[in-house]
Amino acid sequence: MSKKRDRKEYNHQRYLKNKEKILERHKQWREDNPNYAKQHYEENKEEILEKAKQRYEENKEEILEKAKQRYQDNKEQKTMYNKQYYQTPIGMAHCKVNNYSRLDKKHNRGECTITPEWMIDNIFNGHCIYCGKSDWAELGCDRIDNSKPHTPDNVVPCCGECNTKRGNKSYEEFLKEMRANSSPS
Repeated sequence: MSKKRDRKEYNHQRYLKNKEKILERHKQWREDNPNYAKQHYEENKEEILEKAKQRYEENKEEILEKAKQRYQDNKEQKTMYNKQYYQTPIGMAHCKVNNYSRLDKKHNRGECTITPEWMIDNIFNGHCIYCGKSDWAELGCDRIDNSKPHTPDNVVPCCGECNTKRGNKSYEEFLKEMRANSSPS
């Protein structure tokens, strides 16, 4: 135990003495081996995650307390960051997917399998199936079959206004109604 402590102290002193050189050498190594960390993680993923889980369980109270303190110390910046983030397509997609998952779980409809990336590619880059609006900030998912969860094969792009208008009507019924209202007389 004493040897281990001595070695640790020696390494610490050596680091302090040669800090600049060591940091420069580490920086150069990272530049020369850009994929090492990613590859190491992929090869040892299960072990790394297990150790992280174990470390979290052993230090849970301390970790939560630090997180709480960090939030309190940076409350304004965090609030501003969140506000800006949720105004971006990926931020809004994360928010909507989380809400869909929560609602599907709450109403026992099954598991929401939509991802934020899928939403951006298939919903935000589309237009409302009923009225044609194409502003990504106004689009979300309308379930074709309201008894099933939000899944890629059960949703269509829809603006909030049309989703509210549809209510409990069937997809086909509401689609016919909207097309009849928009066709020239």
